[in-house]
This record gives sequence, structure tokens and C-alpha cells, in this order.
Amino acid sequence: MEAQNLTVSVPPPQKGPICDKNCPYCISAMTGYIQPDKSTLIRNIDKAKTLARAANVSNIMLTGKGEPLLNFEIVCYLIERFREYPTEIQTNGLWLSKHPDAVSTLKGAGLDTIGISVDHLNQMDDFKSLIGMIQECNMTCRICLNLTDKISTELSFSSIFRTIKTFDIHQLLIRNIMIPQIVNYNTKRAAEAVKWIDDHVDPKIYKKLYIDFEAMIDRKRDLIRVLPHGAEVFNLQGIDVSFSDYCVQESNNTKDIRSLIFLEDGHMYTSWDKVPASRLF
Repeated sequence: MEAQNLTVSVPPPQKGPICDKNCPYCISAMTGYIQPDKSTLIRNIDKAKTLARAANVSNIMLTGKGEPLLNFEIVCYLIERFREYPTEIQTNGLWLSKHPDAVSTLKGAGLDTIGISVDHLNQMDDFKSLIGMIQECNMTCRICLNLTDKISTELSFSSIFRTIKTFDIHQLLIRNIMIPQIVNYNTKRAAEAVKWIDDHVDPKIYKKLYIDFEAMIDRKRDLIRVLPHGAEVFNLQGIDVSFSDYCVQESNNTKDIRSLIFLEDGHMYTSWDKVPASRLF
């Protein structure tokens, strides 16, 4: 079994909301939530690290069924526990933009990369100071652009890239929003998310932008690496650019696993939407 990374799903805070954005396409709403078990999570960290080493993972990704940084204390604890690996966190950026000093705290704990998800280019202005703080701390900044109709269909990849490049980020991920193979319809919000994606996401836009992107690169010269699950990473004017045509890992052949998934219940899985069937321990 081989995997690109170990994804750690941060338990939500005991009090207050688990997310501060309420995305209409929320993947967690569609794949469902599980009961957190902080004590089991902490007990099994060494087992998770052992399995990660056996699978030759290259980095640790912190994420969550909600916004992970709303449970800042456990985020710092987990970074410390996995600090022998390159570590990164995926965030919507809202909490962190209100608490910019937390960036240096995260770096001190051992975090290397901050990935910020955005839904439209205007959000980049909202995160300008945050991006500057990440750069000041000499950390890697990734922008994950989620493709919905909030991005104009008239925009070419080159026009999007020009905007992104003015912020001097290090990495850009273009991400297709999709509906998981298995949806947990036990909640009204899951059904609403499915309908929203059907109404507001056109997969042809993703293909169009990828074709635009290919016209800007020399595949042989600009290819940096191919990841185990097949995604390609390219150099474009000094920025690491990749495309992802799916949001959640659903299946694999054990040699192309994008993520081993260490969920907040303290167990390891290989699929977000096939819990508990894909549990490893």
C-alpha cells in the first residue's frame, strides 16, 4: 500500500460552530459526520504514523469536517505530534485572517504550508494581509480555487492566473466541485448541497480551463512531478500549478492512494464516503 499523504481530520471544538463559512456545496454535509473521540485519536497517533511510514507518505495534511482552525489548540497539538513530516493545513482562511498572529504560532509548532480555499477571485483581496503574513513567516502559501458559477464562464485560465500571480503565492490548485459517489441523505443539508452543485457547477468549465492551461505550458519542459494518484504538477512562471477533478477520495487500487484518512474518531480509512467500510484500524 502506497499513499501520497496522511490526511488528519481535526476534531471540531466542543462548543460553538464547527465551521464559519457554510459553503453551499459542503462535501462534509454530503459524506456525513462521525462522532469525534479525542482520546482514541490521541491514543492512535503513533499507529497512524507507523502506517504512514509503511505507505511512504510524503506529507501530513490537516483538514476537518468543518473549519479545522476553529479548534486551534488541537491543531497545534497535532502539528507538534507530526512535525517530523512536512505538514500543511487546508483552511477557508476566515478565522486565520482575523487572527494573523496565529500564523507565526503555527510555524512555531512545525507547520510548513497553508492552503486557502477560495470560491471567487474577489476573495483574494480579503486575504491579501494573511497571504503577506504567510510570506513574512517564510511558509508556503497555496490557493485552492473551487470552480462554481461564482467564477465567470468567460474567464480564461490566463486571466485567472494573472490575478492570482499578483499575490505572489507559491502554489495554485484548480479544483472541480463534484458530488461524491455515496451521499448521506440523512440530513436536509446533504440534499441541498447535491442540488446546489447540480445547479451551479458545470464540469465543462473545468475542462475549458485545463485546455487553456495546456496552451500556456510545454508539458515536457514544465512538468515538475506526477503524484501517485495521477495528478500532474507543473511550473508556470515560477508557480506550482495543478488541477484536481475530484474533491474526495472514494476508491483506489492501494498503489494510487491520494490520502490515508485519519478521522476524528481515531480510526484510519481510505475513503471519505465509505465510512466505516474502508476502515484500516
